Amino acid sequence: MAVSMLAQEFYADPEAPLEERLSSAFERVNLEIYRRAQLEQDLEGMGTTCTALAVAGDEICIGHVGDSRAYRISDESFEQLTQDHSYVGEMVRQNLITPERAERHPQRNVLLRAFGAGEDVQADVVSGIELRPGDRYLLCSDGLSGVARDAIRASVLSAAPQQAAERLVSLANQAGGLDNVTVQIIELVASSPQ
Repeated sequence: MAVSMLAQEFYADPEAPLEERLSSAFERVNLEIYRRAQLEQDLEGMGTTCTALAVAGDEICIGHVGDSRAYRISDESFEQLTQDHSYVGEMVRQNLITPERAERHPQRNVLLRAFGAGEDVQADVVSGIELRPGDRYLLCSDGLSGVARDAIRASVLSAAPQQAAERLVSLANQAGGLDNVTVQIIELVASSPQ
């Protein structure tokens, strides 16, 4: 529901600035998920995390709510572009625990923000990301967190996106597969000169 609605809402006003389109789409999707969960008893408590990447021309924008993540990966860097909206993520930001300890903390899945948790959601919208041909962007659910960063980076850079995504799901399952694993890899390529 979140994925199909987000695409529909994002493209509803193609003339609006990218950041505004993504922010507005997140707000409308959240409200619809919340309302539907209120109306249908068997959907009570329904919610989801979401991380979306939008590209228009040379502009990149990321919308995010929850503890799914977006990374930018290149030969030179491995950069997390989103912050977890979780109890443990907040503890890391306040320097109460280390990121390494957070990966194994018993409350790491306690979310502070998610689609459907309330009528309003405070989604992060990250803009101003430099478009660099050859970079790859990894969008993933928190089920990938048990895999070491070096293994993630090597997998993303060593194969075509589809094969790299399949490899990461396999690595997450080998690491215990304690949560659902969703992986998407986007590679930006230079357009050919006209």
